Amino acid sequence: MIKILPYEPQFEEGIKALCRIPVSGNISLALEREPSYLKGAYIQCENPEIYVAVDLEIQKVWAVFNVGSRKLWYQNQIISARYLCDLRIHPEKQQSSVLYQIIKKFRELTEKDVLPAQTVVFADNHKMLTIIEKLSQRKKVSQLPYYHFVGKLVTYMFGFNPPKKQTANLNIRRATDDDIENMQAFFDKEGSKTNFYPYYNFKELHKSYYSGLVINDFFLAFDEKQLVGVCGVWNQKEIKQTRILGYSNLYKLIKPIYNLLAPFVGNVKLPVKGSALNYLNLHSVLIKEKNPAIFQKLINHIEYVYKDQGYDYLLCSLSKEDSLQEVLKLRKRTRKIKGNYYLVNNGSSITEILKSKDFYLEGARI
Repeated sequence: MIKILPYEPQFEEGIKALCRIPVSGNISLALEREPSYLKGAYIQCENPEIYVAVDLEIQKVWAVFNVGSRKLWYQNQIISARYLCDLRIHPEKQQSSVLYQIIKKFRELTEKDVLPAQTVVFADNHKMLTIIEKLSQRKKVSQLPYYHFVGKLVTYMFGFNPPKKQTANLNIRRATDDDIENMQAFFDKEGSKTNFYPYYNFKELHKSYYSGLVINDFFLAFDEKQLVGVCGVWNQKEIKQTRILGYSNLYKLIKPIYNLLAPFVGNVKLPVKGSALNYLNLHSVLIKEKNPAIFQKLINHIEYVYKDQGYDYLLCSLSKEDSLQEVLKLRKRTRKIKGNYYLVNNGSSITEILKSKDFYLEGARI
């Protein structure tokens, strides 16, 4: 008897065991959540709503999902909307009725919601993409949720390769407590221009939603005295980890040669089996008038600061239609992780105002 139950601390070890199950491919990865799954859930949603599919007879956790909420901008107002994340089903139950139990529970939880929920499905999640495609082809109204495709989310992985000289027409520095009021005004003005852009309160960095962040993790760009750009860095290794569990036979063969040449061509080395990737997330990207030159200089400055601090690479997610993406496209030797961004509800349509492909979803909170 498998039941859908709300999160309790007694389910922690079972959930973390699910997270250790590898994602297959040429590089076998485990997306771990140590030491606490719940701590990671709080940086995804300000108000997590976590459920598990559990067999009570043997106390086995077979699946987990989070349908929590977080504050966003919508039509110049601060609202709360759901973010669907962490849907993980044990391989032994992926062909069972567990997924449909989860879908039914989702409908119960969201039937009174006015706004749709956000979610991302990555390109290598073929099973979920197939299910969504089948749902999109239905001809009759059904009890199953509607996934409204909005656009592509692209995550760039790139090594540290700052230019030899920095241009001096912008003043870029770390934020301090004295900047909080200015940063808040900038975010409220610029962030509110994009529907479903995250709402942040910089006086609340002590809360779980910002776990691991302090004010000087944010870099500010000034044109004379005017704040024109913000970009944060976030080391989440103490909250969630991407661990290398193994390589395909082909990758085992090429790995020694690849790693030998990697430093000379600016590539990131393939890590040792069993190690956790060591990277920094670029987040809270907000640039006045989406000026790519400002974004470029912020990235260059961050590279200068962190290039010798032991990190392997930087990670940054943007909409495929975001004009700032041109900065990342021009970089050499980047790796891309692609996904689909959906808005999910129990109806058959979403408002036109939410269909813009030039969206912003915080990749560091996926």
